[in-house]
Amino acid sequence: DYSVEGFVGVFGTLYNTGFRSLQIGLMIQNMGPELTYVDEPVPMPATFKFGVSMNLVETPGQVVKVAAEFRHPSDTSEKINVGGEYALNGMYFVRAGYKMGYDEESFTVGGGAKLTVGTLGNLGVDYSYADFGFLGGVHRAGISVEF
Repeated sequence: DYSVEGFVGVFGTLYNTGFRSLQIGLMIQNMGPELTYVDEPVPMPATFKFGVSMNLVETPGQVVKVAAEFRHPSDTSEKINVGGEYALNGMYFVRAGYKMGYDEESFTVGGGAKLTVGTLGNLGVDYSYADFGFLGGVHRAGISVEF
């Protein structure tokens, strides 16, 4: 039996620029010292992330949001994620995205609804489809409760 113990940290910040709804985010994941496993050095797979998001359209009852993320992992190639969301009355949502630099993943589509359930709070239902190329498609569904 072999084991190793260590620690890693995550540092991130989200900056609201004050220009419309433009936000910029930075994060470093898995910051930590190199570990030794069976007499072999094992570096932590640190990842640097940079992202931006902004509402392109903001009218009463409708919001179109776009976002992009750049990932620079220390142990593999860079990746870029882009996506958007259309929200109607803050209740109904349609989403789409595209991933670049991945072996099999590419596009995603989905939608959801958030409804108020009496005095209990909000109930959310979400669905998405992700294309995994050779591996086929992946369907995801989720339910959330806010109270």
